[in-house]
Amino acid sequence: MRPQPDYLPYRQAHPPRARRWLTAGAVVAFLSGAGMALLPAVDRGGALVAWGMACGGALTGVGWLLRQLHYRISVHHAQYYAQLVEQERQDWWARHQQTFGLRETVLLGPVGSEAKHWEQLLKREHQTPEEKTEAGGRTLRLIHSFVSDPDAREQQLAGMLVRQWLAQRGDAALPHLSHCYWLGSELAWRTFCELLAESYPALQLPAMPEKWQGEASLSAITARINDPHEERLILVAGCQSLTAMSASARPAGESAVLWLVSREGSALITRGERYNVGQGESILGACARGMQQSKITSPPDPCMVFTQPHVPELAQSGWNITQFLQDVNWGDTGQMEPLIVITLAALYTSQCAQPCGWIARDPQHSLALGIVTPTGNSPS
Repeated sequence: MRPQPDYLPYRQAHPPRARRWLTAGAVVAFLSGAGMALLPAVDRGGALVAWGMACGGALTGVGWLLRQLHYRISVHHAQYYAQLVEQERQDWWARHQQTFGLRETVLLGPVGSEAKHWEQLLKREHQTPEEKTEAGGRTLRLIHSFVSDPDAREQQLAGMLVRQWLAQRGDAALPHLSHCYWLGSELAWRTFCELLAESYPALQLPAMPEKWQGEASLSAITARINDPHEERLILVAGCQSLTAMSASARPAGESAVLWLVSREGSALITRGERYNVGQGESILGACARGMQQSKITSPPDPCMVFTQPHVPELAQSGWNITQFLQDVNWGDTGQMEPLIVITLAALYTSQCAQPCGWIARDPQHSLALGIVTPTGNSPS
């Protein structure tokens, strides 16, 4: 799970113990009086002994008052420290529950490339794509060409991604992009930029965009979008074509995704939670934190997910991980898995106006998970 900040307890002073101080006062008064009684005979007298005992008692009383003052100051500091800790925790949760919106989405895969294809998939009325056989093994392909080189196919995917996005946008102008995230080869990114520049010559895309890093990128995007000092628009895109391998449990697939991210959109996404196998974490705890992050009290009934054989405990998560299992629709998606399931969850949320979960492998963790919510259910 994403760790909540932990703070050391304030070491508050103990209250002064009256019985101990009374005993100490009596001892000091007795010793002071005894000391006065042992003075030379010329100076010895009952008044002097009484004066010594009174001074001893007074010194003890001053010590008790100072100790009481120290305790009261410590209590005040402890209360102030507790208020600061609580405020920090509230601020952390406010940041943790921030969302960003998907203004535009494009999804390409073996099932299809247009909105109608994904509507059919979400209604489970689509036709499962047929596997094909290449030299290395089974495949699920989107691009029908004789090119087998993965880099060349990714360049073709990047071109299809741009053309599909332009077809969906029509004549709408593209605002300034503050950041770009890319998953795929450098050659594919260049192809993406060149084709997009033909329609938007004034658009300035970076030569080297930020690399998509799964949950870490979701967190960075959420923080940037919610910066109160600047209105931002972020492009997230990627494409990947895997080489067929006979030893692979799933056929090699290929896919492409594009998001145009802003503060508002038809679906709202959180930064998500993470889960690591063998680190003393609980999958139930991670899923519960995901629901708390999205302010949802019950598990999301639909959940976009691929099989996760390296996390067998996922079956005890309490989330519905069988209704929208995506293996047969995509095959092996490589690093595209989080982008695919989040996009599908966003499409489902936009279409059905209800929260939809997603679970995927993460580049830096065993799993990442989260819940996409409708615009009206934005966490406050």
